[in-house]
Amino acid sequence: MFHQNARRFQTNSPLRRGLKEGDTINVGEYTLHVLETPGHAPDSLCYYSKDPKEFNGQNIDGLIFTGDLIFSKGIGRSDFGGGDSNQLFSSIKNKIMYNPEITDDFLIFSGHSYYGDVTSVGEERKSSPYREYFL
Repeated sequence: MFHQNARRFQTNSPLRRGLKEGDTINVGEYTLHVLETPGHAPDSLCYYSKDPKEFNGQNIDGLIFTGDLIFSKGIGRSDFGGGDSNQLFSSIKNKIMYNPEITDDFLIFSGHSYYGDVTSVGEERKSSPYREYFL
């Protein structure tokens, strides 16, 4: 995770290298799969898990943490240094919308919530004003 005013801090983490596509991270009972999703920034990552099958009483196929790649009815900006709109749309299309591991019943947890806290892949397929660029 990144913030322009973030300071480096020391940790006892065993992680000694950056994450890359295909890596997995175990967090409690969940396994998170790493996706490289450039566009908002060149080194943007998303993390998805097929482990949770329920969220707030709703049956789901999994969840994905998208950072600033895709939001409820929106997408991340690509006009910062290193951002690229073509890469952004390609990442959304190829890494999320047409990823055989990720279904319409995956919940999306984004870095911002402009139109609600959580959306789903299926909802963004139907209602995102940007869907013509990634479907």
